[in-house]
Amino acid sequence: MGVMEADMAPHMGYLDVSFDSFAAFLESEPLSAHQFGSIVPAEQSMPFFPFNTFANPGDGFYNPSASRLPGPGNGNAQKEVEEQTSFSRFGSRLPSLQPDENDPTESQAQEYRQPIQTRRIWHVSPEDRRYIAHEIAKFDTVLQQFQLPTRMSLARYIRAYVDGFHEHMPFLHVQSMAVEDSSVELLLAMSAVGAQYCFEAEKGVELFHAARAIATERIRRRDARVASQQRDVQEPDYSTQSVLSAVSSPAAQDRRGSNLGHTVNGPLGLPSDPGSGGAMASVPPKDDLMQSAQALLILMAMATWAKHKEILREALAIQSVLASIVRDDGLRMAIRQEAPATWEEWIRYESVMRTKYIVFCFFNLHSIVYDIPPLLLNSEICMPLPCSTAEFKAESEARWRDARARAEAPAQFQDALRRLFSRDSETTPGCHSSLGNYVLIHAIIQHIFLVRQTIRCRVDADELTSEDVMPLEQALRRWQMGWNRSPESSIDPSDPNGPVAFNSTALLRLAYIRLNMDTGPGRALGTRDPLQIAHALRDMPAIKRTPKLVRALLHSAHALSIPVKIGVRLVSKTQAFIWSIQHSLCSLECALLLSKWLETVSKAELSQVEPPISEDERKILSLVMTMLDETEFAVPPGKSLESPETAKHLSAGVLRVWATIFKGPQTWAIVDVIGSSLNIYADMVEAS
Repeated sequence: MGVMEADMAPHMGYLDVSFDSFAAFLESEPLSAHQFGSIVPAEQSMPFFPFNTFANPGDGFYNPSASRLPGPGNGNAQKEVEEQTSFSRFGSRLPSLQPDENDPTESQAQEYRQPIQTRRIWHVSPEDRRYIAHEIAKFDTVLQQFQLPTRMSLARYIRAYVDGFHEHMPFLHVQSMAVEDSSVELLLAMSAVGAQYCFEAEKGVELFHAARAIATERIRRRDARVASQQRDVQEPDYSTQSVLSAVSSPAAQDRRGSNLGHTVNGPLGLPSDPGSGGAMASVPPKDDLMQSAQALLILMAMATWAKHKEILREALAIQSVLASIVRDDGLRMAIRQEAPATWEEWIRYESVMRTKYIVFCFFNLHSIVYDIPPLLLNSEICMPLPCSTAEFKAESEARWRDARARAEAPAQFQDALRRLFSRDSETTPGCHSSLGNYVLIHAIIQHIFLVRQTIRCRVDADELTSEDVMPLEQALRRWQMGWNRSPESSIDPSDPNGPVAFNSTALLRLAYIRLNMDTGPGRALGTRDPLQIAHALRDMPAIKRTPKLVRALLHSAHALSIPVKIGVRLVSKTQAFIWSIQHSLCSLECALLLSKWLETVSKAELSQVEPPISEDERKILSLVMTMLDETEFAVPPGKSLESPETAKHLSAGVLRVWATIFKGPQTWAIVDVIGSSLNIYADMVEAS
């Protein structure tokens, strides 16, 4: 049976999860290790995809042999040799936005000949490090024995952040960032996460605490200045301010908060410091509160996936502060004007909007992992969806204008969401950017989460009814159609448009699983204790076998087929550099769903209540057995496909495969914890 309508066959082939497409995938040409190009040193990971998926590193890209452009605090005589190797396989994936092959006009040619900034945020000079140390000294009262890393370490960490984390959460406009224009807490937060990608976890923890302390202190000082302004300064008339200034100006933010009756204590609710007051006439970019919010967002991500429980607790504390800052700045932003603004203004506008969207998505990830309600709801957001990747990655204003002229204006978030849930069968989904689709799948998952919460309060039923499921399945089908229509969609994490579209497919799987299984409560991931987590997984209720479960099972089986086909051991050594944390979370749910279903199937033959195994279920059993035959966890020969022993062996084998993948080198400790938990759970399944 096919589980997708005929008119929904995706052009990428990946999201077609019918039995026929699954069988064709397993029988197709193997993924040869000789195809795996590498742009990292030999001791680094081997990427999965051919070299021709990368953009041509031609004109407009950083040339390691080129001399550095002079910058503030950079002496004319100083010339340094830049790092010539990329830490991560994502290092040379900025797309080449060249003009059309037809001859451009002279003015257009001159625009494209304008110099492109070759000095990047990770090109840290000795003067840059002294500047950072000077900025840190302004917060010495809140730092205890902090040692700033060396210049080379800072450069390595920031580059690792850009090549790794930034690719999956693109809210900073790294092409235009400079050390002297960035707040010190943002630079330290980027370095903290970069240290994780360099496997220097202890240094990452030190940087985390320093960035957290500085961000908190800066917000407290800003609160004090706001309070001082409200006491001493007459409120000016700002009715003629532009939408952009209302979004970007810290003073405008403060005045708006005053107008709305917000407390003068600001986002932290901290008491004012009498010694830090004073008028805020002109606030430079590095003092902007939004950069502090961006730093806190990065730190919250690090705390969410860290091994240390004391840092994990920080994630929830940061969450409330971030929600307050984002709400104070506003979740309503006008759609872009017909006449383009300057590139600098647009960068500010788009980066702020993307920051708010990533905060929204990360709060949803907290709901997925820890089963807590999200602090930002779908109904609060009234902003355009993020722009195209070509616009955001443009290397110069001329190329940005060219990409902007080619792209359609992004749809409003609420309009796009209404189209997904519309009851009109003729409604077609919109075509959005990869990050726009990522935001929308998070919105659907939030809707599923909230529906699940209401189900737990029902007295007459503990499962979703068809009336609950139908609009959600329709939204997922339409989202899938929109993903297929988007030119930025790809199942290749090394695609020039970035891995965000690839990450969205993991969330689609997770959404289907959450529709059919309440996996949220009781997983104990917050304990970071593999034994407690394994016991929690074992104690979760059994799965009810229904025809509607087939689609979720196919998604789960397909998730397993990818590492099996590439090679489980190879994936375990390399996935830390390629797959996002969303894939690890999705894989946990896929492993749990398949294992629980196989446990139920193993008892079907002995139960008088369970229905007999259907033809669709028999096909899934056969697919899972075929995949495990490619691993060291194959079913012993001579076992019947439908025997209870076979289903039990398959259940433990699925857990073992995912545990093996998660036990390789990992950027984030939570992935290793999940791997250990699955291994212990597999032991329990085998011993039962």
